[in-house]
Amino acid sequence: MNNNAENISEKILKFRVLAKITQKELSKRLNKPQACVSQWETGYRIPPYDILEKLSIMGKEYNIDFTLEDVFRQKLEQKRSRKK
Repeated sequence: MNNNAENISEKILKFRVLAKITQKELSKRLNKPQACVSQWETGYRIPPYDILEKLSIMGKEYNIDFTLEDVFRQKLEQKRSRKK
């Protein structure tokens, strides 16, 4: 598992715990199998961009700060440092 996958998996798990919902509930909201949520949380797989967008939107519903920039902060910082 790479650093980006770890970062995303930690954020998804934290999001779900703070929202006080189960993997099953989250999977229903995202219209994905529960196994997908489990794989995202363990870092086995990285969710597609559209799922990250949905989580960002859901974060507002639950008053949880889950922005795409937070998820990809490391990647964005690397890109910014290359441009300098």
